Amino acid sequence: MCNKRRVCSASIAPPPRARVSGIRAANFGDVIFVDHAETKLRKSKYVVFLVLDGASNLFWATAHSSLSNKETIQALRLWADENHCMPKAIVGDEAFFQEDFLTYYRTHGIKAQEPHGQRELNQLLDSSNDNGKSCPRTSEE
Repeated sequence: MCNKRRVCSASIAPPPRARVSGIRAANFGDVIFVDHAETKLRKSKYVVFLVLDGASNLFWATAHSSLSNKETIQALRLWADENHCMPKAIVGDEAFFQEDFLTYYRTHGIKAQEPHGQRELNQLLDSSNDNGKSCPRTSEE
């Protein structure tokens, strides 16, 4: 039975390890990549908070009602609770470097790093995608 399952019978290369200047993701939670996405379903728009673990490529998402810092920080807490892990480092765009976030990071001992630009963040996210295809940022792109 085990020989017929793809997981057991196929040799798959391990996921690439995420590297950002000064940060190396060797273990779960060493570095997470965070972003917001907006998606449209029928005539309604939804905001989604996305988290990608740099070592395991675990992809986690939760729906938001807004882009508020408070709601996003609550989602970061939810991610930490559900995964029993406080991330050591977070990489995100400028939206994640406002004072509310910086206070949260300092309080929990999280190293925050902003990539040099949105292109670098997208390249990091795309290179961590295990099937080699780009993840769409929104349903309209």
